[in-house]
Amino acid sequence: MTHQSYGPKVAVPRLLQILQRQDIRATFFVPGFTAGCYPDTVRRIVDAGHEVAHHGYLHEPMQGIDAGTEARYIGRGLEALAKVGVEPVGYRQRSHRRPGQHRGCPSEATTRSTSATSG
Repeated sequence: MTHQSYGPKVAVPRLLQILQRQDIRATFFVPGFTAGCYPDTVRRIVDAGHEVAHHGYLHEPMQGIDAGTEARYIGRGLEALAKVGVEPVGYRQRSHRRPGQHRGCPSEATTRSTSATSG
């Protein structure tokens, strides 16, 4: 079983059971690709009362890209989540910095997608 199928098929259902048993709500950072491949898993997360946040589309590298490319990457992930009925509560990319940081200020798309987690 691959990494991309273990999480949605095995790990997420187990986590949902544990979280329910402990009466804990969590935020799941879901890549758009995963949402497209496993929409029922994403819906189970939401139906169980948890939040879903944007985690890119397919772990694209964000270092050294221009604002237009960054916006396309973020938009692709948002579109995939929207197709399964999810409006994400925030955004976290695969690296350890906020998107747009390499240019000194976030791009417009990044600012919109991270506004829910800033503050």
